[in-house]
Amino acid sequence: MSRAEKLNRTRTALVVTGSVFATLYALVGWKLLAGPSSACSTGGGWGEHAPTTVAHSFFPPQATCRYTSGTTSLLTPEWPASLTARSAAPTLVAAVAFALAWRRRRAERRTADAAGPADTAGPADTARRGAADTTPRP
Repeated sequence: MSRAEKLNRTRTALVVTGSVFATLYALVGWKLLAGPSSACSTGGGWGEHAPTTVAHSFFPPQATCRYTSGTTSLLTPEWPASLTARSAAPTLVAAVAFALAWRRRRAERRTADAAGPADTAGPADTARRGAADTTPRP
């Protein structure tokens, strides 16, 4: 498997895991993203007795709401916030793998460029040139 194929494979893993994380985060934390200070009172006709947001965090997306009666509750249950935090781990692993694959491919290209243009031709380059140039490459 070539470096380009490995890079494409890790890029795909990053896109898939990143999309899952972003979707979960948007579903769980949309109220916080709209406005963290008013997250508890969005979407309801509260009038003068709107709940206030006591504490909020963006990772995991969670807020504590205080109602006028004095009771407090979490904006979202703990399991979606935990699921969002846990879905970040595969995304981080995929991001590190992609960065390493990209760095290795870039280093390989630099050494190939320093060696000269005759050493850099691979199967893809031969296919682009066509059948006219059939010199074997190492």
